[in-house]
Amino acid sequence: ILSLAFSGARQRCARRGPSFRPPPLFPRSVGAMSVFEIKSKNVALMKAEHGFDVTIICTSDPQQAAFWQDRLDQAKGTVIPASSSVVAVDEDWAGGAGNFLGSLYAWRKACAKHKERSGKDLEAELNAGASVAIYQTAGK
Repeated sequence: ILSLAFSGARQRCARRGPSFRPPPLFPRSVGAMSVFEIKSKNVALMKAEHGFDVTIICTSDPQQAAFWQDRLDQAKGTVIPASSSVVAVDEDWAGGAGNFLGSLYAWRKACAKHKERSGKDLEAELNAGASVAIYQTAGK
């Protein structure tokens, strides 16, 4: 199907004459700004302080959970907000729980771990408007 789409595009270009050049797939500029300027402007908008209040990572084993807990705790203020909480848990469900059930299971484990680490109720924080992300990396 993809080759048909490309051959159709070539035929349309051929009909326009030998001097016709299609526009580049990746333009060097958009309006008055170069692509580099646009990228630089977009990167400047990416600030750690605009991230989630709580980041939950669900991994396949305790070693990965410990790695991500440590790595993201160290990254506070650069990759994630300095005031955010990181909760890394492992999916220890026998045989694996799958994506959906695994995410729900991760949520339950994260609530318990967050309460243990910070004394805060994660569900209450979410109900009060906190932003929470779950990254499900467990499974095969």
